[in-house]
Amino acid sequence: MKIGIDILTKQPLEISTDALRRHIYIIGKSGVGKSALLRNMLVDLITEGYGVALLDPHGDLAESVADAIPQRRTDDAIYWEPFDLTHTIGYNPLSDIAKDMRPLVSENVLSAFSHVWGLSNQHTPRLLHILRNCLRLLLDNPGTSLIDIQRLLTDKRFRTELLRQCEDATVRTFWEDEFAGWNDRQRGEYIASL
Repeated sequence: MKIGIDILTKQPLEISTDALRRHIYIIGKSGVGKSALLRNMLVDLITEGYGVALLDPHGDLAESVADAIPQRRTDDAIYWEPFDLTHTIGYNPLSDIAKDMRPLVSENVLSAFSHVWGLSNQHTPRLLHILRNCLRLLLDNPGTSLIDIQRLLTDKRFRTELLRQCEDATVRTFWEDEFAGWNDRQRGEYIASL
């Protein structure tokens, strides 16, 4: 990929896309062309059919790149402004997860929640145990999301319906034996924080 012209030799400067992806670092004073270089590189990559991601805290560079996207690539482009609440993007971490990846995904989501809320096996083992089993059961049921956790915990009919799809014996045992064995007071106490 051409990235510019050597001002001394007037020869084109080229870099492989692999090197571009892994080995480029652009530094310089204000006004020397860093953004222009990035813009040209991004537009060239987009034009050549590559996918790119740009995180631009100011927005000027992103707007410039968006304006230069070739017509044939506009259906491939997503221009997202996180502060624009009229165009939010939903994300479901439980969507379309392969069976062999479900345990890993549930642990990763659980880890994210643990980091955000300061949960630990030392201080909140029961909460993590319940949440882990919620995630695992939801992952076995396509079309569910994190929003379904509350319903799963409080709606027996919904829980029974989800258990029909559950293939993990450990998860099934938790819901059919352990969770079902708690009385209403215990269940209310244990799931309140979730």
